[in-house]
Amino acid sequence: MTHLWLVRVECREGAEEEFARWYDEEHLPELLKIDGVRSAQRYSAADALAAHPCRWLVVYELDGDLEEIRERIAAGRSTRELHPALVRESSMSEFFSPAGLRPVTAP
Repeated sequence: MTHLWLVRVECREGAEEEFARWYDEEHLPELLKIDGVRSAQRYSAADALAAHPCRWLVVYELDGDLEEIRERIAAGRSTRELHPALVRESSMSEFFSPAGLRPVTAP
């Protein structure tokens, strides 16, 4: 079964480029090594939200038993340092599982 892990992150003003480089070149590749983490895509906020100094949403696709994947992600955190520019109090992390019978696509 495919699940989604949505992570919203912000970084301190003035550290956007350094933080983005670290996130894309170091952090994401480390997470993608975890069994069950299939893909990751970082998005930048648009429209009204773009007024914030740095607001991103990262969408991970996860395959397999969600609880097992969450345990592997949590176990990896103990060995992985987060970037000092990360604004932890503004970050959000949530997991989602399919609620419908199948994906719906446009005709």
